[in-house]
Amino acid sequence: AQLSNLVESANAQKSSMEEQLRMMRSTNQGLQDKVKAYSAEVSKANGIIEHLQDEVKASKTKLKVKSAVVMQQEQVVGEKDRVIQEREQQCKSLELSVTERDGQLSVLESKLSVADSRLKEAERTMQSNQQVIAWLNKEVNDAQMSSKGAYSAAVSFRPSLPNTPGLSHTVGVGGGSR
Repeated sequence: AQLSNLVESANAQKSSMEEQLRMMRSTNQGLQDKVKAYSAEVSKANGIIEHLQDEVKASKTKLKVKSAVVMQQEQVVGEKDRVIQEREQQCKSLELSVTERDGQLSVLESKLSVADSRLKEAERTMQSNQQVIAWLNKEVNDAQMSSKGAYSAAVSFRPSLPNTPGLSHTVGVGGGSR
């Protein structure tokens, strides 16, 4: 009976162990399923990470290109600013030159006005002198015609002159001036 108790105990233990083995296999299978699921998720996460790393690389490349473009644009803007400053300086220089020319023109116009006034005065004086000369010639001719001794009359003849501006001395007959 002891042997049968032992066999029965061994069989019960065997059954218990088989039950535990079945439970462990079931637990093992569940854990393996979880490991597979976690492995799939890790693979999926690794794919996402790889995709994100590719996007970061692409973004860095785009950023480098954009930075290069910005630097080129800054250079172009700097060059344009330099050209604008040169043009502004040229404009200021030209404005100064125009102002100087305007001043010179004003002085020349003033001198021209004075010269015109003097010319008009000289023309009036010349016209007046021509009138005096014509009058004197007429008087001399009349005196020569009316007198029989032209020489003696011409020396003593002193006509009165009309009041004319610009004539500063009296002209006598016979070629002398007084």
